[in-house]
This record gives sequence, structure tokens and C-alpha cells, in this order.
Amino acid sequence: MPFWITALGRTGTRLAGKTCLLGPRSSFQKAQDLGDRLMTQYDVHDLPTTNPGTATRLLKAQGIEASSDGNWEAATENVRHPSVEVFRDG
Repeated sequence: MPFWITALGRTGTRLAGKTCLLGPRSSFQKAQDLGDRLMTQYDVHDLPTTNPGTATRLLKAQGIEASSDGNWEAATENVRHPSVEVFRDG
């Protein structure tokens, strides 16, 4: 059975405070290893699907609101600061 992770987005990222769905992983151990590397709160769920949309619906039926984002690294990188225009004399 596939294992999925729900994790809280880290402060300072665009997912801050949101519950995100990651996976699937083929074993509980692999899911737990990924969760440990996230450096945020997480839970591992065994769900009978490899489809992120179906996994989201199954979790919602259990009262867990989570959204899937295809690329966790891109979604959790630091928020970019607006570019600053430099004025020079001359």
C-alpha cells in the first residue's frame, strides 16, 4: 500500500502554515525518512492510491485538509525578496 506524508509548510515559504501532501512512497520507512528530512511537523498515512488527487480526497474524508504540490523543494524555498532598483549618479 502506498504511504503519503502530510507536512506543515515552513515559516518563510509560500506554504507557511498550510498542510501539504507528499508522496507516494513505497514503504512506511521511506515515507518516515522523507518526513525526517523535512524539518517540520509531519504525519505518515497509508492510502490505497498512488494518485495525489484521490489521496487528497481520502484525507479530506478523514477531516485532514491537505493540498498536493508537485515539487516540495520549489514550494518550500525561501520567499524571494522584491528586486531593488539601484540608482547611480552620472
